[in-house]
Amino acid sequence: MPEELSVVPRGLVCLANLHTRHHPVHRSIWELLDKERPNAPLRYRLVDIDEQYPHSKAKRATYEWYVPQGILKTNWMHKHLHLVPSLIVIFFELDWNDPLFKDKQNDLKNKIDMVRTNLDGRTATISVVLLQNKNSFPT
Repeated sequence: MPEELSVVPRGLVCLANLHTRHHPVHRSIWELLDKERPNAPLRYRLVDIDEQYPHSKAKRATYEWYVPQGILKTNWMHKHLHLVPSLIVIFFELDWNDPLFKDKQNDLKNKIDMVRTNLDGRTATISVVLLQNKNSFPT
């Protein structure tokens, strides 16, 4: 029996732009989220910002002459449990008083656009978490 049928399905959350090797704060965020919680409805996975997700198939215009070849394809469960996220969280360091604020803001916009492009029409939610090094407020 496939593994996917013997486990409780949990939603996949992809964490992007979290550099756990070089930043202690990023590492502690990952360690907090990665703790094994048997009843947790979510599963977390670290991904690169340019991660490629499986492409969605185009919808048929008509099903008039369509004859299904089964209920589900053999890899459907694996794909939707382990490869296609329901949420992508982009972590980004941004201080309000940073002299390069506009450049970093544009960089963040480009990263969000890259993730949207790589999702290729899938309906995953994109969320952004801004990490600050200092207590700063917009001026």
